Amino acid sequence: MNPAPDRWQKLAAHAAHAPRPPAPDTAAPPWFAARVTARWLAGDLPFAPSPWEFLSVRSVALAALVMLLALTANYDLLHDQFTHADQPVDLLLAALDEP
Repeated sequence: MNPAPDRWQKLAAHAAHAPRPPAPDTAAPPWFAARVTARWLAGDLPFAPSPWEFLSVRSVALAALVMLLALTANYDLLHDQFTHADQPVDLLLAALDEP
């Protein structure tokens, strides 16, 4: 007789009677949703805003303003370029020839 299956049966029986660890509690603590909502309504940020974030938003707004001012100042030139060109290739060549 092979003693291995008998040992396996004993191991399986011991494993079945071994105490199991308690299951982890996955529930949120009491009043968790109320506390999170209250912090959000109060404007309490979980982290401090970065100064680079503030500067980058301002720089994008400034770049957009400069672009709009440049388009406004050169409206006549751009309008003439786009209205007198017969084909897109002519428009490209005319733009490349001008200084």
